[in-house]
Amino acid sequence: MEIKRWWLSGPIIFLVIFIIPIVYASFFDVFRLGIEDITGRDAVTASISVGNNAPNISDVSLSGQSWAPLEGGVRVIEISFLANDAEGAGNLDNLSAKVNVSYQSLTGAGLLSSSNNSCISANIDSDTINYTCEVSMQYFWDHSTAWTVDAEVNDSNNNPAINSSNANTVDNSSNWTYSELVAANLSDSSLAWTSVAPSDTNASSTTNLTLENTGNSLSLNIASTLIDLGGSGTPYIPAENFSVFNITNTDKFECDFLNQSAAATPGASPLVGVNDTAIRHNTNTMARGGGAGNFGLVNVCLFDVPADLTGGTYNTNSGGSWTIVEEDSGE
Repeated sequence: MEIKRWWLSGPIIFLVIFIIPIVYASFFDVFRLGIEDITGRDAVTASISVGNNAPNISDVSLSGQSWAPLEGGVRVIEISFLANDAEGAGNLDNLSAKVNVSYQSLTGAGLLSSSNNSCISANIDSDTINYTCEVSMQYFWDHSTAWTVDAEVNDSNNNPAINSSNANTVDNSSNWTYSELVAANLSDSSLAWTSVAPSDTNASSTTNLTLENTGNSLSLNIASTLIDLGGSGTPYIPAENFSVFNITNTDKFECDFLNQSAAATPGASPLVGVNDTAIRHNTNTMARGGGAGNFGLVNVCLFDVPADLTGGTYNTNSGGSWTIVEEDSGE
């Protein structure tokens, strides 16, 4: 019985030893063949182009500033800004640096704008350049707090950098102000008459005065202050004997006076003088800018020569000079 059990256990041991290696080898062969059987291959290339960074602009000096017009001329405004380039200051194109100021006029003048032709460059450090530029402003351009300023520069690869106050639409903190200038230029400083006789009427001055609006106030009023003219004796020519108007011709419109008790419309009819008191005889006139519209005329008539005058010269030496001034019309 014991011999029989040993014989039976032999084949069992043999089979276990023989079969296990076969199964083990077959498992890894399948794994290996699964990888190596991929026979089709395609070539794949990869390419990435890395460019340089665009410059950055900061510290535009005009932001928040206020400039006044130059009476009757051109105001040159200096503007500076900083440009920084991560590739170095040498990568900035100095010839491309420029600034522009602009304003959309609300008075029918359209877009008002001025740009520079060139800027001066100065290296601040290895990455930064300070640019100083100039723009020209006409004296008659709109006064407003809404003027904008744009600064621009390119790098050597033509990548642009722009710093614009137009981009700030919330509080306009980057805008700048072109202030109001109320000014006028008087063509002459004296008035004269030919000889008159007592009781004469409607004697117009041989010289007339012209004022030019030399500021940027939209429209000006003209006010004149007349003072009694004294002579060598007691008689004098009262200021109330003169009338002032802005039109003269052969019909002598400046002499077409109304008495002081009547209502007169400034700019529509002559006004009679009141001693040492301003009378506004031209209103809402003298538009700004070039052309005939920015001129105002002052024509004076001695419409009544007092009958009690004695021979001699009557002038402003005793009572003081007459004044003619421009006033803002309150646009």
